[in-house]
Amino acid sequence: MFCKYCGAKLPDGSKFCGSCGKSLVADGAQGGAAPKGSVGQGQRPNMQAGPQGSYQSASGRGTVNNYTYAKVPTAGKMKKEFTPGNIGYWVGCLIAVIAVFMDYVSSMGVSISLTGLASEEESVMILVVMFLIIPIVGAVLNAAKLNIGCLIVGVVQMGFALLIRSMLEDELGGWSGFVKFELGYTLQIVGGIVMIVAAIASIVLWNQKKKAA
Repeated sequence: MFCKYCGAKLPDGSKFCGSCGKSLVADGAQGGAAPKGSVGQGQRPNMQAGPQGSYQSASGRGTVNNYTYAKVPTAGKMKKEFTPGNIGYWVGCLIAVIAVFMDYVSSMGVSISLTGLASEEESVMILVVMFLIIPIVGAVLNAAKLNIGCLIVGVVQMGFALLIRSMLEDELGGWSGFVKFELGYTLQIVGGIVMIVAAIASIVLWNQKKKAA
């Protein structure tokens, strides 16, 4: 028989537990197997080490000397989720792509888009290709939730928009005062700003979620 209080193995018919001193008169005649889930003296419970020094049994739950031990859940890696910032970033990428096909500059009532300028200037054509590639790269990074990369792409987008304006003004020289930058240029700047702000928002929201978890 076993002591129902401490689980110690005792001779059949014992009236007192030699381990804990508890009276077993009421249950001495029953004898037999130890209570379910208990562990006897000198027996090692079937447990596995858990995080922070806790223990769990192979079955997930049991008792040791009237103390219950249970399976301790292990913390998994937090999965990244899309934030409103990610949605806003895609909007910025779309604006930047549309800008390439809109009227970019005008002079004396004549407007021309970046694609039109590219047909005349090889250097502009390279920038036009870059203006199409940059938002696409940003959209892919955003789909992968690589927010830092998205921020870098947004800064590059703004830098190229300012660079092409500077190139056009240098090319026109004294005639630059007669040139007006149209909706295409404005959309490029707006697209770059939206991309940068949205990327920062995604980074901030993600960090807040990690701290809350």
